[in-house]
Amino acid sequence: MKYLVRKRLSIFPRCKNPGILLVTCLLLFLTSCYSDYLTLNFKIHHSATWNDDQTRVALFITTKAFRAPKGIARFPDGGISKTEFVATSLYIFNPETKAIYKTDPLESYPIFNYMWDIKMAFSDSLVYYSITPTTAWEERLQNAETKDDSLRIYDLKNKYADPFVFDQRTGEFSTVDSTSFSKVYSEDKRAALQALYDQIRELPPSDLGLVLQEIFPKPDKEYINDFTYPSPGGSSLTFRAIAEQIIAPPGEGEIRDILKRIEDYKNDLDDFEKQQYEFYSKDRIELLKKLLKNIP
Repeated sequence: MKYLVRKRLSIFPRCKNPGILLVTCLLLFLTSCYSDYLTLNFKIHHSATWNDDQTRVALFITTKAFRAPKGIARFPDGGISKTEFVATSLYIFNPETKAIYKTDPLESYPIFNYMWDIKMAFSDSLVYYSITPTTAWEERLQNAETKDDSLRIYDLKNKYADPFVFDQRTGEFSTVDSTSFSKVYSEDKRAALQALYDQIRELPPSDLGLVLQEIFPKPDKEYINDFTYPSPGGSSLTFRAIAEQIIAPPGEGEIRDILKRIEDYKNDLDDFEKQQYEFYSKDRIELLKKLLKNIP
């Protein structure tokens, strides 16, 4: 019996540094607490505005990619997702041609927070914008909970003390005085948000900077499985990205192979599961058929 106990214990080598072992185990635990399925989404700020002749729209879009919590990480209140990518950029969109121009992501841009008020103006090739808090800077500083919070507020106060202007011809941002901004700003030029959402959703996700293998690299076959089989994550934008960025590039043969795989999987299910899967896969089948129509 002693021999057997000794043999069992021997498979656990003595760790010279228990701290390293603890950190490694903790990292493995945390890594496993999030889904392998990537969810993509975007938000358009309500400040979107038309240019003078209403042919183009200037707008701020925040794009995000995250993985939902799973297992113990979902307790007690559903858990917090793991953000893999988030960026806010200024875009200039032509609804007629569907052409969209994207600037580099802006740093420390606090637009998706109800405590900020953003105003925009668009004239010729110049996009003006002003960012101010809905409460006074002093009040925000008084409500800061930590020294780091105070420093961030000071930084934002200095950064957005003046309005900005972006020149599409040069691709450069610069500050502008408040008087100049007031002369070009008009709330009447605000663009309808729902119509913008409907149009932006039709653009390739890559046009918004959402490129799967840059954000969350993994083998193409894993993304294809996410697309083909029932999954507890993802979004319509995710599946559009998989279809356009992973499935379409190899060509017509790959698209038809995925369509067959979906059909074969459906036929192996019982009646109730088949109905569920048909509902689940309908939009994805339409995506693939649309890709086939666009092949020369």
